[in-house]
Amino acid sequence: VNGDVEEFTYLDDVATGPAKITYANGSIVEFTYQDDVREGFGRLTVIDSFILEHTYTNGRMNRAVKFIYMNGDEEEAHMEHDLRHGRSVRKY
Repeated sequence: VNGDVEEFTYLDDVATGPAKITYANGSIVEFTYQDDVREGFGRLTVIDSFILEHTYTNGRMNRAVKFIYMNGDEEEAHMEHDLRHGRSVRKY
């Protein structure tokens, strides 16, 4: 037991609807499942670091994302296959 807490909703043993994982260090991942696949809006909150807002398509981050840093800086970037790829703009 590591202290992480996972909250999911199932329909006939298939993850469907909102989900949330709270890690023992305080970081939080929020997303939505559709037929056992992450789909739609997601948010990752890393304590004392940043918030990442993004959209899942077929379980992957493949679109524009927004980083909101704890110091107030913001970054808009593009993701492909869960990695930054292409143009990124950071506002200080």
